[in-house]
Amino acid sequence: MTPPFTLSLSLFSILAVTAVHGLGSAATTAVTYGTATVCGIVAGEPQHRIQCSRNGSRVVPLTLPNASFDAISGGRSFFCGLRSGGRSLHCWDTAATTASFRPKRVFHSDVVQLADVAVGDSQVCAREVQSGVVRCWRGSGGAQFSSPSESLRFRSITCGCGFSCGIVKESGRVVCWGDDNEGANRKGSISDEIHREFKNFTMSSLVAGVSHVCGLTLHG
Repeated sequence: MTPPFTLSLSLFSILAVTAVHGLGSAATTAVTYGTATVCGIVAGEPQHRIQCSRNGSRVVPLTLPNASFDAISGGRSFFCGLRSGGRSLHCWDTAATTASFRPKRVFHSDVVQLADVAVGDSQVCAREVQSGVVRCWRGSGGAQFSSPSESLRFRSITCGCGFSCGIVKESGRVVCWGDDNEGANRKGSISDEIHREFKNFTMSSLVAGVSHVCGLTLHG
C-alpha cells in the first residue's frame, strides 16, 4: 500500500493539482513511494518544468530544469516524464544520494510520438500515438521488461507491480503482460489473472495498483 505523503506548502501551491498516483498512469503529479518523493509539473509558467519534494519538505532540483513536460508517472524508486510533444522520455532515480536528480533518456525520436507514460514498480511503458503500439523499458533484477506484441494496438495503458495492462483500440478488451515474481502463492501470473477477470468486459478506462486493476466499463 502506498504510504501517505505531505507536500510542502511552497511546492503544493505551484503544481497543477490532480490526483497523485503511487503507481500506474500518466498524470501531472506522481509519487515514488519507496523514497518518499512527490513530484509535479509546475503550472502557470511558459515551461511546464518538473519540481520534486523529498521527505515532505526538501525541494530537490532536477538537472533538466528548463525542459517542458506533458505528463509524469512514478514507481518504487524512480519516476519518468514525457517531454512536451511526446518525442523524448526521461527517467530520474530518486534513490540517489546526489544533491539533484539526474535524468536518463530512455527514448528519443524525431518521428515517433509517445503518450500515456506509465511507471510500475520497476518498469516504464508508453504508447505510440500514431500506431497504438506499446513500448516498455527497464525491469527488475536487471531483466528487460517485456513489451506486448506489435500486432496489438492500444488506446490506453497502465502499470502495476511487475505487470502492465492496456485497453485494445478496436475491441475495448483488456490485455495484460509481464509477471509478478512476488506472487508465488498465485496460480500463474497476476497479468494472466487480471486478463481472465476482464475477458467479458469492454472498458473505457483502466488504472493499476500494486497487484490489482480497476476500471470503468464502456457502458459506465
